[in-house]
Amino acid sequence: MREERSNVHLRPRFRDEFTISPDELLLKFKNAIHQDSFQLKGTVIGSHVVLDVPASENHFWSPQLNISIEKGVDSPTILRGLFGPKPHIWTFFMFIHFAVAIAFIGFGIMAYVKMNLGKSFEIPLAVCAFMPVIWLVLYLIGQLGRRRGRCQMILLNNFMNDVIDGVEG
Repeated sequence: MREERSNVHLRPRFRDEFTISPDELLLKFKNAIHQDSFQLKGTVIGSHVVLDVPASENHFWSPQLNISIEKGVDSPTILRGLFGPKPHIWTFFMFIHFAVAIAFIGFGIMAYVKMNLGKSFEIPLAVCAFMPVIWLVLYLIGQLGRRRGRCQMILLNNFMNDVIDGVEG
């Protein structure tokens, strides 16, 4: 019943359905996290599971797997997952994108006003034209970071699949 994971997105999402109750699935994750052989860092808060790589292997680009387990309508349990950077990294990148967008709009307005006043508007127009280059560089940095964290992402995915296979088996 698993949907294919997408390689296109910066933060891949997935959704699975199960015939067992949400509480049973959460208990499986709790038990797996508290085993002595558990190599990752995991937390279960309510119906939410957060999986991280161990602190010894953690780096700037280390991914995090957020799993939400909820009661479904057509099936008893729906598991939703999201692979992505840690929240502080994601917030930092969104802040930079927001700052670039504000600069783009601001310099665009400045160029328009200077043009209408008959003054030199080449510098604000050049800065405005440079902003898409910054967005492209940010996107490429994000892709580079995703590639750097890919092995850890596979590790998180394999752990989740092992827990799920124990449920399905």
